[in-house]
Amino acid sequence: MAAEKMTTAEKILSHSKSVEEWILGGLPEREVAAALGIGYSTFRKAKKENELVAQLVNGASQRYKAEQEKIQSEKISQVRSSLFQRCLGYNVDLPKHYKVKRVARNADGEVLLDASGKPIMEDALEKVMEKQHIPADVTAIKFYLMNQDSKEWQSDPERLKLDRKRVANDTKRTKLAEAAAGSGETAGKSLEDILAEAEGDVY
Repeated sequence: MAAEKMTTAEKILSHSKSVEEWILGGLPEREVAAALGIGYSTFRKAKKENELVAQLVNGASQRYKAEQEKIQSEKISQVRSSLFQRCLGYNVDLPKHYKVKRVARNADGEVLLDASGKPIMEDALEKVMEKQHIPADVTAIKFYLMNQDSKEWQSDPERLKLDRKRVANDTKRTKLAEAAAGSGETAGKSLEDILAEAEGDVY
């Protein structure tokens, strides 16, 4: 008797460890299906109809998503910390090179002497680490305060006030023009004349 053909769900579950590893590695479901030699629509159907397949695929996908969100959160935290440091200024160890005189030695480490028996001196660069202060960055400070304390720190408070006044005046001017038009006092006047007169009432 011929062996029964394996169903799509059984094929997926028989490779459950690989499927889980592929998904956790970021492989899209379409590519997981291709790796198994299964059509994508057939793969999705098996996931929809078989609870074990759904648990396998969705569980791995959720774990992958959670891990990516954790990584992203850590990156954001690092950037936030870096931005805060730029706001305050910080100290950093930077390499410095100084030219110094050293006694010349041969390959065996023996001191080289000149004809008179004195040690031969040679120029050399010596690397040392020195602390250097990186001052606070005004742009970083402005960006931080505009995001963390936006009520008190706006990009241009004066401009914002002018914009609000302009919007209020435009609204008032429009209402005055509409009122004048409704009162019958606009006979023979163009729209520009009506708005000009309303503007004069506003300013």
